[in-house]
Amino acid sequence: MFLVAGVLGSIVVIGGLVALLSDSDAAQQHNVAKPAPLVNASGRPMPSGQTASVAANKGSPAREDVSGEDFVGRVQALEKAGNWNLLVIHAAEWTRKQPSNAEAWKQLSQGYLKLHQFGEALDAATKAVQLSPENFLVWQNLGQVNLALQRPPEALVAFQRAAALNDRDVISLVQEGKLNAQLGHLPDARISFAKALAVSPEDVQALCGAASIAQKEGRVKDADAMMRQVTSLDGRCRDSSGTESVRVVASGKM
Repeated sequence: MFLVAGVLGSIVVIGGLVALLSDSDAAQQHNVAKPAPLVNASGRPMPSGQTASVAANKGSPAREDVSGEDFVGRVQALEKAGNWNLLVIHAAEWTRKQPSNAEAWKQLSQGYLKLHQFGEALDAATKAVQLSPENFLVWQNLGQVNLALQRPPEALVAFQRAAALNDRDVISLVQEGKLNAQLGHLPDARISFAKALAVSPEDVQALCGAASIAQKEGRVKDADAMMRQVTSLDGRCRDSSGTESVRVVASGKM
């Protein structure tokens, strides 16, 4: 009987200890602070899935969208910097991605021209003209390429076409006048230079060309007046070799 009473007493003590330990654990769990939820801009808690997404994105900034390449800006910057090798690379890529873009072919042609790769320049310039025959700038470019290739008749045709499309294209009008003079077409040269001066009365190249024609036609006073105007503009008339091509005859000055 004493044995049974002792066993029962032990069970009661053990049960009491277990109850005390359970109450202590519950109190500790109740006192542990939970992590504060993330909130959005309005101050409201964000769903758990959204908070995980935000946390993941904070570590990796959004990648820049490079799907639309700015070929025009890039090529213009390279042209300004005079980096013709890199310009040709980008212009070639431009023509590959936009094969019907005449401007791309014109830029590629100009790059090749600067690198003295005249055959490639002519091919690209011709392609630009085929794609945009009503654009005076592509004809002007074709004329420049033919000049570099020393093909005056072909260059003249290209500049004439450019001037026909834009009668204010002084560059093409002046080149047209020079080529007509070179080929012995003095009346046509005089007309071309006159048209250029009508658009830009102080264009030195047009004045020099007109003065040269006036000298060859024996109009000494006209040539003298034009050369005085060139001098007043701080300009000089030089041919392709760099030597002075027109002299003021009436006054005897260079």
